[in-house]
Amino acid sequence: MPEVPYPAGFQPVHTLEDEIYYLEHILPERNRKDNLLADYGIVVKGIYTVIGSVDFNHRHDDDVLEIGYTLHPDYWGQGYVPEAVRALIDLTFKELGLHKIELACLGTMSKVNESQRSLVSPMKLA
Repeated sequence: MPEVPYPAGFQPVHTLEDEIYYLEHILPERNRKDNLLADYGIVVKGIYTVIGSVDFNHRHDDDVLEIGYTLHPDYWGQGYVPEAVRALIDLTFKELGLHKIELACLGTMSKVNESQRSLVSPMKLA
């Protein structure tokens, strides 16, 4: 689904084997190298189907992280990302003692990203 990875700046996965390799080898190595916590899946409550992920990116300073997320298009606009981001923010401040988190919307000025840009407004995460 090119509409998911393109705005985030990475190429679409072409095979299940490629994604498994990424999750088992590349992602853990990146997290280890950058001293980041693991990624977290976004699931549908009660069904436990993974529909996306939320994670930390680009550790700028010891107390600053950026949050990134992806979500299957079938679940856009249903409140899953704000809920997942709020949970990750709670974790970072309560458990990790961080003081600042950056949340940005990457990609083009497309209709797809319009709802994502609205997510980063204080009203959506407050």
